Amino acid sequence: GAVCLASCLSRLPQLRCLAASNNNFLAAGAQSLAAAVRGLPMLQELHLAMNNMGAEGGAAVAEALQSLKRLDTLDLGSNMLGDPGVESVALALPGLSELHTLNLSSNNLHRAGVKHVTAMLARMGSNRWMSLNLGGNEIDDYAMKYLAEALTGPSFVESLKALHLGRTEISQQGVRTVAPALQKLTKLEAFELKYPGLNQMKEVPLAVPESLHHMLHQNRAYKSQHTSYVLRPVSPPRSAQTRLTRFARPHTDPTGGGGGGGK
Repeated sequence: GAVCLASCLSRLPQLRCLAASNNNFLAAGAQSLAAAVRGLPMLQELHLAMNNMGAEGGAAVAEALQSLKRLDTLDLGSNMLGDPGVESVALALPGLSELHTLNLSSNNLHRAGVKHVTAMLARMGSNRWMSLNLGGNEIDDYAMKYLAEALTGPSFVESLKALHLGRTEISQQGVRTVAPALQKLTKLEAFELKYPGLNQMKEVPLAVPESLHHMLHQNRAYKSQHTSYVLRPVSPPRSAQTRLTRFARPHTDPTGGGGGGGK
């Protein structure tokens, strides 16, 4: 399938969006597809989620990214990239000056991978990030330090609207680490995380920007529904301090976040 698709792509040099997710291309298929993608200089969106390409496939796609100077959306969620594959992709990121949406969810990403990704993101000062999805990975409290540092950069502070950290391994300490960075994200509208400790509290004081109007919190205790936290300003009304009030209800995610949605 990937070989046939690659053959077709060679005749579509003006293609602007390639959506080829959930095809189980594996590493060999990803390599064939990556070779064809190099000939698509006009490409703006590349969706290759759920193809089980692994680290080798991720490295091939990373090499192809060097030819996609107009790319603004990159979706590589659920591809078993691991830290080596994600690191390959991370090294290609600084060359994508127009990239503003990145999905690396559910890729068996650990502390080392997060360090590489966030280091590269911090170097991309000219970008205006809209959405970053690192959910579904083995991100621990220590890794959150790297992420928090990257989020305070000007490219995130002035533009990031959605941050997805669902189904990670952060604890209360990780929430405390990222909270100051969240407060600086003045355009943030949606934030997703998993921290089971929040399930024990009716109201959770957390410093977040007033622009945040949707927060999705996941918990293993909820099988068929999630807990949505709706922000309520704390007096005085214009204070940067807000309070999260919990309402258990069926899951609806207005942001359309990808890998962050739980099952």
